[in-house]
Amino acid sequence: MAELLWKYMEERLQQKGYLPVDQRHGPVITLSREAGCSANPIARALLKLIQHERPEKEKQWKIVNKEIVHEAARELEISPDKITYVFKAEERKLLDEMLAALTSRYYKSDQRIRKTITGVIRRIIDDGYVIMVGRGGVAFTRGKTNALNVFLQAPLDWRIRNVSEKYRIPYEKAAVMVAATDKERKLLTEHFQGKKVDPCIYDVVINASSFSIEQTAALLHQMAKAKSLI
Repeated sequence: MAELLWKYMEERLQQKGYLPVDQRHGPVITLSREAGCSANPIARALLKLIQHERPEKEKQWKIVNKEIVHEAARELEISPDKITYVFKAEERKLLDEMLAALTSRYYKSDQRIRKTITGVIRRIIDDGYVIMVGRGGVAFTRGKTNALNVFLQAPLDWRIRNVSEKYRIPYEKAAVMVAATDKERKLLTEHFQGKKVDPCIYDVVINASSFSIEQTAALLHQMAKAKSLI
């Protein structure tokens, strides 16, 4: 009984950042970025390098992004589109909450949705061997020494042109999209952290316009090796 109580207290203290996260938990690389910086292609290129580095290892690395939404939705037994508002840094309005509670037998409160999402992300971070793209993952690595937290940024015009080309939309519309997405991502990380984002939470900040996808992946691969993550 005493052992179970201590384990619970230790986990709670780790979550609040008072104790270091147990090194038995696997290594993690988080990729946060400004809108228009292509993190997913970089993650895929990095994963290939890691897999080539350790092809026979028991634990295989993987990329995690939208899987978080689907896993949380599965646990809640609701459609994924019912919880995506959390990742857009939106608050569920009181009227919407009341209507959902009255009209749906599968109603889940905003508090329960956020708690479930937080639990899913924390489990993924604790299990490790993941490259987590966005989703506020960096907010969950505090005290975890076997983590590499990366932030990708670039000049605004470069990012807007990237978004314009990717979605084949006018520059002006892309500019609005970039501004909105930057705000959503910042608010999401602040929500999970419970405070304003401190740039020091990132181990490295990379100007994505200065390197190709392959070059950026190679840089991150070397950093991960330097930190003994792989």
